[in-house]
Amino acid sequence: MEITTYITIGFIIFVIIIGIISLYQYITSPGNEEEAEVLINKGQFKDAILLLEKLLEKDERNPTANFLSGLAYEKIGDYQNAIMYYRRILKFGRYNQRINEILARKHLAYALESSGNYTDAKNEYLILTKIEPTNADNFYHAGKLLYMGKAYQNAINLLKQAVQINSRHFAALSTLGKALFHIKIYSEAKIYLEKAKDIDPKEPENLYYLAQTYRYLGEFNKALQLLDIVEKDPKIKPKALLLKGLILIDTESYSQAINELDKAIVHINKASNDDLFAHYLMSIAYEKLKNITKAIEHWEYIEGIQPNYKDVKEKLKQYAEFKTSDAIKDLLISNRIQFETFFRKLLDKLKLKPLLINVDSDSVITGVCTDYGQNSPYKVNNILVRLYREVHPISEMQVREFHDKMKSENATRGIYLTVSEFSSSAIDYCNNRPIELYDGKALTKLLES
Repeated sequence: MEITTYITIGFIIFVIIIGIISLYQYITSPGNEEEAEVLINKGQFKDAILLLEKLLEKDERNPTANFLSGLAYEKIGDYQNAIMYYRRILKFGRYNQRINEILARKHLAYALESSGNYTDAKNEYLILTKIEPTNADNFYHAGKLLYMGKAYQNAINLLKQAVQINSRHFAALSTLGKALFHIKIYSEAKIYLEKAKDIDPKEPENLYYLAQTYRYLGEFNKALQLLDIVEKDPKIKPKALLLKGLILIDTESYSQAINELDKAIVHINKASNDDLFAHYLMSIAYEKLKNITKAIEHWEYIEGIQPNYKDVKEKLKQYAEFKTSDAIKDLLISNRIQFETFFRKLLDKLKLKPLLINVDSDSVITGVCTDYGQNSPYKVNNILVRLYREVHPISEMQVREFHDKMKSENATRGIYLTVSEFSSSAIDYCNNRPIELYDGKALTKLLES
């Protein structure tokens, strides 16, 4: 047999042996990073994790295997395990062309944030701002986490750096505007929220905050126009309708406010804070429209859920006479002409003759009257009479102003009537002065007589 034949046979045997070894290694080996990545891309996360565990048994410092393990756990929402693997990469400090410190820290920050560990997540993003000082995202994410923690001023500093790097960064602009809104710097908040609106004119959360900012700046029409857009979003619709109602109350458009608040109540979760606030706003609108019956309905609804909500208890106490006295009810719901008629009837009951009557406002009427003394029928004494039909207690400042008015009108007596009550300091002030006080109960008796 020729030597070339032996060589050929030997070569074939060598190839066969190599093939057998390779096949054995393929069957028994744990696989490689590329296979694990393919499994992750296919959504076969558990299979990928098992394969990567075998790789890490051979080399626990393998940056790619650690990263892919973290990624697989991240994909299935197991952020604690993901965090462990990303931290291992940073601990070992072993990187390659694909896996570097920046990539590991970004995924670590995301996993920390997703697990609710906002402090550590923020710290990772702050480290990234040092490593990548020209990347606006790092400043934005750190600022956003501070914003979420209500550390608004610190958030503003970072978010401003983000928009300096990228003036078209929508999320940074919008969050910056919201942070400024929360610390009541409305004029500056408006600038950033409007810039965000220019980039995305339909994003509802940004428009909602911009509408709130317009309200505080007194730009009510602009706010209402934005809310027409915002209320189309089902998630923000209840808040948008609530804000609409609030703005319409600000502008004294009470009937329109009731219409919007009626819609809001339909969409708001029952017995939530927003639900209570919507009913409270309804009560304000009805009270302003002198529909006290409807206002009381809303106060009673609130009282049934949260008795100490705002001034509801005081309102119901102040309007207690309304439910028992038709005379008080008629007084409270009367228009200005009827209000003056009531006043004249009261003066007649008090045996006073009006010289001058002035309807100071929708709630206050004042008259200069005369009373002929028994001892001297020719001597005329001026008496100043005031009727106040708001349910707020009369303060000392109000009776002081009334006393000053008595002096300017040369009145020797004063009579102050209210459907509500007088504060203790107001009563003390009048004790040694010629001022008679009629609270709601006394006024009711006078009206019903």
